[in-house]
Amino acid sequence: VFESCITTINSNVIKTLTADEFAAEMVRRRKGQDAVYVRLTGLRGAAHLNGREGFLEGPDPTNSERFTVQLEAATVSVKSDNYDLVRRPKLFDAEYGDEILGYRD
Repeated sequence: VFESCITTINSNVIKTLTADEFAAEMVRRRKGQDAVYVRLTGLRGAAHLNGREGFLEGPDPTNSERFTVQLEAATVSVKSDNYDLVRRPKLFDAEYGDEILGYRD
């Protein structure tokens, strides 16, 4: 009865992600599967934020050369040179679709 409600972790995930990477992705998914996550890099005026991860909200409405990034406790405005996209791994069998059966697009 409950089998259809259980999500199965894909075996590739167990082989390729650490427990910390898996946990970080589960936290990211609370914001939504389609949220774009970034890691701040190269900041000079706020160097203490380098390495922090947040989600990209979009263009800064007050400065066309910057984007707003929502961190855990603050929103910051940064240039596109000051963040790297965070790779979002597939975790569950349902996300792999036909790839599980050996089919590729």
